[in-house]
Amino acid sequence: MNGVLLAGYYMPFDPATAEATKADMARRVGVSRWEDLDVPLGSEQRKKMVAGFEAALGSGLASWFVRHDEGPFLEGNTPMYADLIIGGWLRMMKNCLPEWEKLKGWHEGLWGRLHDALEEWGTTGAKGQRNQRGTVDILQSCLSTIFISLWVMLHLNVPAEHEAFWTSFFRKTRWLILGALAPETVLLASGGQWASARDP
Repeated sequence: MNGVLLAGYYMPFDPATAEATKADMARRVGVSRWEDLDVPLGSEQRKKMVAGFEAALGSGLASWFVRHDEGPFLEGNTPMYADLIIGGWLRMMKNCLPEWEKLKGWHEGLWGRLHDALEEWGTTGAKGQRNQRGTVDILQSCLSTIFISLWVMLHLNVPAEHEAFWTSFFRKTRWLILGALAPETVLLASGGQWASARDP
């Protein structure tokens, strides 16, 4: 909670909506003015809150990051989803917390190392394979799952007695592509056939 109070007042806002946003946030927190959330820099209250924030991180979260010597992440040198969540929080603190330089050095520089190590994953675009799943891996697994599921799900009409294998194959392939691009079309077609079959 100390981290929110220390950094919240310094959040950057869109100038066009800043006043309305601050008023709404103040109302949600339960104070009459946005300025009431300010804990003045250099004040004794703020120093105590910063010390409490450091102690809270050290007694809880920091202990999870000292179990592996291979890297700065929870599982060593490969980031996991939880690392990215904490990385997002660290990036917010970098932009909002005046004491960010101090925070980077807490607990033997743990938070600074984690923030810097996650910079690679803070940019958009395709990621290489390296020793973890890359963009190509994710796309391959997702697309193969979609197409295999569609292929198994499709139950077309029984082919004619003399219909060639490739004719039947390409007919099902056309429905497969249609199902991937517009799945509602397959649903409507099957619903229409079901309704026709029930019609006496």
